[in-house]
Amino acid sequence: MISVSLILDLTNIPIIVTAVYAFIKYKVLNKELRIFSWFLLFSTLIQCISSYLSSLRINNMVFLHIYIYGSVGLLGWFYSKVFNGFINKRVFEVGVILFWVVATTDIIVNDSLKEFNSFLLLIQSILFIIVSLFTYSFMLNQTIRELKAYLFYSLLWINSGLFIYYSSSLLLFYFDSTIKEIAKGTKLGAKMWVFHSFFILVMYSCFFVGLWKQRQK
Repeated sequence: MISVSLILDLTNIPIIVTAVYAFIKYKVLNKELRIFSWFLLFSTLIQCISSYLSSLRINNMVFLHIYIYGSVGLLGWFYSKVFNGFINKRVFEVGVILFWVVATTDIIVNDSLKEFNSFLLLIQSILFIIVSLFTYSFMLNQTIRELKAYLFYSLLWINSGLFIYYSSSLLLFYFDSTIKEIAKGTKLGAKMWVFHSFFILVMYSCFFVGLWKQRQK
């Protein structure tokens, strides 16, 4: 039987493959997808460092917080370009800054820099679920679909990947403490994270297809 730890390690494969593909195709990607590629490369770097530290049994939670800050910033930048001409980029900038302020306040107050921060992950999930749903409604507008035709299919896959991952992870992050309490002394907690890994696989598969489907203007 395949061990839980092996399944979790295998999650790195789609992350790395998607980042490598983004790097190879970078020069032919449109400006929105180039920004998204930075998010992919950043995520892969953090994941590789975190996995290496974990293999050495060194606390890697600092890199979780770095990922939270960076992913919100880069995805905020990506969506601001997607909605360029329709929504003022200041809206995204203010949203990102407010999130960073909340995150920093939580880390300082709860001294959670070296702990798994389910609260920030929960807030991040809610934020991107809202953005994803808004993006779906945005894409239904015929005028917008015509103006953004070069980006439509890529955005559909990328947005779907983010929505699937964050909506599926929402309950996991919300009930994190409860799951830990119930699973204490058992392997149930680790098995729950196998589901999390599955949705990471789905998300990055969507990202890969999104990059592959990109069209030029």
